[in-house]
Amino acid sequence: MEERKIGKVGITKMAFSRKQKKAFLTAAVTAGVYLSFRYLLPLVFPFLAAYLMALFLRPSAAFLEKRLRISFRGRTIGIPIGVIGGVELILLCILLFVLLAAGGRRFMEELERFLEELPGRMEELSLLGGQFEQSAERFLHLPAGRLGQLFRGTGLQGGGQVKEILLPQLLQKSVPAAARLREALHRRQAA
Repeated sequence: MEERKIGKVGITKMAFSRKQKKAFLTAAVTAGVYLSFRYLLPLVFPFLAAYLMALFLRPSAAFLEKRLRISFRGRTIGIPIGVIGGVELILLCILLFVLLAAGGRRFMEELERFLEELPGRMEELSLLGGQFEQSAERFLHLPAGRLGQLFRGTGLQGGGQVKEILLPQLLQKSVPAAARLREALHRRQAA
């Protein structure tokens, strides 16, 4: 920010840099968008939805207005576009209601089937977890049941038990393995 003197009186005017102006403009636009969505959109949304619906239905209503003519006692009477649009809107609402009802019924059927199958799926997941636990214990060279003891009894305070149960076992097995790996790398480099 730079200060400049204006006139003889000594009034200083603050001049903002280009980056500061851009940051202020970005913040102002963001605040404007937020405030318009927060306070203005709930007031304007019903009118916006009605306008979009009318815009969507207007071409078909105009087509039907040109095509639908009723002859009554020698006079041709046209149906107003507003009446046609209203009937189309009612039919569209009925169609949406039927689709939602059918979809809701289908959703409830799927939810019921899911809830019926849930106990079996949970049992399969439990078996898979047990198999994973056993293979992890074999891979880490831990005694059988050590990971199960760690995860079943911990809850949210698992850090202390990890230090007490798992780390001594891992350190005991990993230090000799690291030494063997180092020796193998040295032999390979020497060859």
